[in-house]
Amino acid sequence: MKSLLDGSKPCLYALDFYYDGHRKTGIIGPSIVVRVHNKFIEGFKFNPDMPALEIMKERFGLTDFKYDLKSDIGYNGVIKRVGGPQERHAGFDFTEFKVNLPWKKTQIEGQCSKCGGSAMIDDEDCPDCFGTGFDYLENEDIESEINTISASLAVLFSILRDDSVYDISTDRKQLLTVETIPQVRNEESSLFGIVSSDLMMNIFPNIYKGKYLIADKIIGSMIAAYNCMNFGGDPTDSKSESELAKFRINIGDKFSLLMYAPGTTISSGSECLIYPNTYGRAGAYKYTSKDINSPLIQLVFLAGLAQLYREGQFWMHRPYM
Repeated sequence: MKSLLDGSKPCLYALDFYYDGHRKTGIIGPSIVVRVHNKFIEGFKFNPDMPALEIMKERFGLTDFKYDLKSDIGYNGVIKRVGGPQERHAGFDFTEFKVNLPWKKTQIEGQCSKCGGSAMIDDEDCPDCFGTGFDYLENEDIESEINTISASLAVLFSILRDDSVYDISTDRKQLLTVETIPQVRNEESSLFGIVSSDLMMNIFPNIYKGKYLIADKIIGSMIAAYNCMNFGGDPTDSKSESELAKFRINIGDKFSLLMYAPGTTISSGSECLIYPNTYGRAGAYKYTSKDINSPLIQLVFLAGLAQLYREGQFWMHRPYM
């Protein structure tokens, strides 16, 4: 099987990120999207002895992975099949799957007890209801939901690792690959893969250029995912400002990309990063991760990679896939 380190290859799967804005407007998302080539779906045969399945059973007690790619997939069916060519951006050769990231706080009936339903306190958005006027309930299952999503995506990316027996024909190019481990041990990297030379040449020289900075979009997607799962509020929520300041992107030698995010909790202050490891031909390189030791932070970085993929497709194939 040809590796992205050896040059361009047809697109087996693509990533994307959806987020409709502030929660107070009734957003949909944040959502991580995976689009899979229909040729793969038609010929896919599930292997019940996949090592990834045993890992998920050992670490989370998860069993019964739904694998029919013509329906919802993953543990508890958390990866939703949106549809094929008729769906927005799906592309004629691809089927879209979407994972909605869970909110730490969920809206319930009743007025906010702090602002009395006015949504405002001292001419500012109420900090308890994020300017909605509604009451919110802590999601007690948030950790379990995050683990299930992370585990489901890990198995899916493991399934998508091998395209050697499929005749993938498309003008789309594979821009990066992803492999994940939901919960790392000391010797493991939680998030790793290959960034293609096509993405390197189109995105990295322009990441800080233009009216809408690519770097800002990537950071914005990571913040949206982080706030959703870790705070459950508006990204401008004052209690999250110190954490948001830790999100940043640096460009190193040979267009290497370093993405930083805070740790899992407000008090940890630890940073996570993705950095180039082994360089391949034509500017492609392997990437790996450091200190991404929780499924939550892994999904935050995955949101950033999905936005990076989205920007790459915008530069290479307009309109979006």
